[in-house]
Amino acid sequence: MKTIYINHALEDWKKRIESDYRRLEQCQIRVISNGYILPYKRIPLTRERVSRDVYAGGVLDSNGKFITGTERRKGDGVMAYECKEAYDFLPEEVIESDETVIFGGEIIKAFGHCITDSLTRLWFLAENPQRYKIVFCKDIQKPIPETFNLVMKSLGIEDNQWEVCENITRYANVIVPDQGWLLYYGYSDKIAKLYDKISCNMIATQHFSKKIYLSRTRFEKKDCFGEMYFENFYKKLGYEILYPEQLLLKDQIAAIRNATDVACTAGTLSHLLLFAKEKTKATILIRCNEPGALTPQFMINQMKKIDCTWVNISNNFLPTTHAGGVFLITSTDEWKEYVNDLGVLDMVEYDIEKELLPYLIKWTQVYSAGGAVWKKIKDMDMFDVLNNFSYELLGIELERKKMKSVKQLSNTQSGSDNQVTRAELMEALYSLEGRPNVNYKSVYKDVPQKYEHAKAIVWAYENGVAGHTDFFQPNNAFTKEKCITFLYRYSMKHNYLTFIEENVLTDYSDKGKVSDYAMKPMKWAVTNGIIIGSCSRGIKSLNPQGIMNYTQMVKVICIMMNKIISSK
Repeated sequence: MKTIYINHALEDWKKRIESDYRRLEQCQIRVISNGYILPYKRIPLTRERVSRDVYAGGVLDSNGKFITGTERRKGDGVMAYECKEAYDFLPEEVIESDETVIFGGEIIKAFGHCITDSLTRLWFLAENPQRYKIVFCKDIQKPIPETFNLVMKSLGIEDNQWEVCENITRYANVIVPDQGWLLYYGYSDKIAKLYDKISCNMIATQHFSKKIYLSRTRFEKKDCFGEMYFENFYKKLGYEILYPEQLLLKDQIAAIRNATDVACTAGTLSHLLLFAKEKTKATILIRCNEPGALTPQFMINQMKKIDCTWVNISNNFLPTTHAGGVFLITSTDEWKEYVNDLGVLDMVEYDIEKELLPYLIKWTQVYSAGGAVWKKIKDMDMFDVLNNFSYELLGIELERKKMKSVKQLSNTQSGSDNQVTRAELMEALYSLEGRPNVNYKSVYKDVPQKYEHAKAIVWAYENGVAGHTDFFQPNNAFTKEKCITFLYRYSMKHNYLTFIEENVLTDYSDKGKVSDYAMKPMKWAVTNGIIIGSCSRGIKSLNPQGIMNYTQMVKVICIMMNKIISSK
């Protein structure tokens, strides 16, 4: 049986999943005499610092030179929850202490980060008896999570043995253990001992099965649509269904420690495998095609020697991100292949109609301007959806009056089935580009200067999106393969999504109907998940000569731009 059921950018996924993340073997401790610990302060947002959760502070030597704070990856730049610099202070602000303390790093409120980043220096305590107080830093605007308190108690550390730095303090000595875990870089084997110690000290209040499915369906935050299908599937396979948010932390950890088979969607739930026994079997269902965002999970799986199967169930035709996103998960072709390889029947019916409207409404709420709830999606046309995406994620607002087809279709029930002209597609891409200034040129004999889409067509010609022929045929409809060809040229213009898998069309029954000029663009589109075709009774098809309608055009543009943003 395969271990990776992913069609989109498979080679990239394989490379990341199979990489060696054991990169921090030489974890050591440093002792800083007369060292300072500075409380974390938020750094103001700039073009370079787009995250609100970036800090200055941390440990300084006796001369005020910055020693360490928090890292999540190696290299230049800074990302959320990092502290890579100090700040200026006056001598009279310093409190003197004759204590020797251990710098514990940063406490982060979010559960997934709390059980990873917040414990990164505590490997030291798994190897050495605690003799000194531990001093942590944190964002002063966020409370200490109860998860952190419980983990500290599981390590035998009482409340009076650790504290959060609230004032600039110079200590007799600051013991600084190296980080045993950098979330987007690598880990040390030393950190694994810490999680074993925590899980062994957690005593459950109830008994759990050996095969468990961790479900998000009862999470207070409703952001994943379609999961009930998967929950029911695993229930019929004999898995016990657990709802971690409704369990005590000790029971979550004990359930994972006891399990021989774990299934769940990728994210915070799968991070609980930190507490699993080595070589536990796991099936992780991918709800967002961002392999880079799953680096922490790849590290966890390697560190705990998890026997993992990856299955793509993502069908996010609207853009999203792994952090704080909105997800539509469905019975994809990859899922069906996985089920077939299990040797079982797909015993549950997936109801897409039930999931689609709540997904669209939630997506609109999350990605609306300023966080305000937009009007319900049922009152929106496809232009609103594309414009919302374009404005929120690209900073570009489309112009309805420039897109004639949208204006005509706005108030018609059947409008989404109307054909789109070649000129209208150029207008959409030109709008996504920000409608740069274009000087008219007579590049096509059938596109005069007074033609309403002339600027968009000239822009497409000058940028290699449209071909260099005598006639453009602006009012003609276009086929699926022609649409994909235009999008391919647009993507190549920006050097986006350049990877193409040569044999990706092998299993499609109508690949021979793809025109020679469109063969490479179609391979590009399937490789990058922009189109997946259709599957009927096990026969996959692309329908390259099918005429594109308005809804289909908007969908493939949204998917393409989502993939581009996810790949950055």
